[in-house]
Amino acid sequence: MKSAPVATFVLLTLLLSGCTTLDTLPYFNRSANEANASSASSDSTKDTLGIAVSQTKPPTLESITFFTETLFSKKTAKICVQEPLADLNEDTDASTHYLGLDVLTTSGAVSGESRRLGISVGRYQITFNLALLGQHNGTHYGFSQLRLAKQNKLNLSSHDLRPILANSSDSKLVYQALDTLFRELDACAADDTATTESS
Repeated sequence: MKSAPVATFVLLTLLLSGCTTLDTLPYFNRSANEANASSASSDSTKDTLGIAVSQTKPPTLESITFFTETLFSKKTAKICVQEPLADLNEDTDASTHYLGLDVLTTSGAVSGESRRLGISVGRYQITFNLALLGQHNGTHYGFSQLRLAKQNKLNLSSHDLRPILANSSDSKLVYQALDTLFRELDACAADDTATTESS
């Protein structure tokens, strides 16, 4: 019977074609020239300073760093980080771990709905440590210790907090969620900084 090898070949082809369509991080597995060309043509990645991936097998997403030209202000940073993270983390303590002249560290979580083709299929939660580092030309927002938990309505892919595989669709979900949070925090800091400077 030759149908078994044919079926195996068809199944393998389908699996491999599915793997080639996985969304990846903006800079993962790209040369420096490709990453620069991609970031120059895309507004969504222009503020991304770096993405760190572990050297374990399989590689996991370790940290994402964003940069903004908004200058660091100790008072503004504390307000802008504590309020949104407290709203997001009703169950956890979103207190500031350290606040210095040009640095703030805290931890937090972001949660939301997972959607496929416009239909809600479950929920996710991303936990992280966040460090803001002020420099003379702006502020670095570094998200590290990234972990993801998912709850699927059918319990097909549900899991507790665990590291994120770097070349998976989960990594894109995490990147987009943290990019959105970074933009909210930066907008708050820019508004407060502008208000402080005008008064």
